[in-house]
Amino acid sequence: MSVVLFTNNPLLLSLPHQQRLAFAEAGPHVVQAVTSNPRIPQKALFVLFDADARPVLTTARDCIHKGWKLLHHPLYGNYRPYQQPYRSLVLTGPAPGIAGPDLASLQLIEEALLVYANNKPLAPAEAPASLLDACALLDYELMRLPLAQSGIIPEG
Repeated sequence: MSVVLFTNNPLLLSLPHQQRLAFAEAGPHVVQAVTSNPRIPQKALFVLFDADARPVLTTARDCIHKGWKLLHHPLYGNYRPYQQPYRSLVLTGPAPGIAGPDLASLQLIEEALLVYANNKPLAPAEAPASLLDACALLDYELMRLPLAQSGIIPEG
């Protein structure tokens, strides 16, 4: 099974455990991570969006329709779109022999998209510089468990 990380948080792609990521296209929405770090699973895919969180959510929704499954709630941390410029999602899949979307994942992502449709999201480019580092670190800390559970970072 493969793992994909969708994020607009550059901190998640610049930490020491992800040394020197180089990107090569692996599909219309996905970027294959090429790394010299043996701790990064070769099946892990990383997508970094230079935008607000909406493309993170819509791309994840598209993958869920193709059989991928969310590893955590898409609105983790209980931050509203106008409070947190970064959003990251970890998905696994697609599961072999499973046709169609994971209905629980689909419901969660659709509800998250409704929250974003009803609230103007804070884009990283619009956020005060003094806020970006703290928000990036907060997003990473909230993502540590799903990142570890998926094998993207070491547990502990």
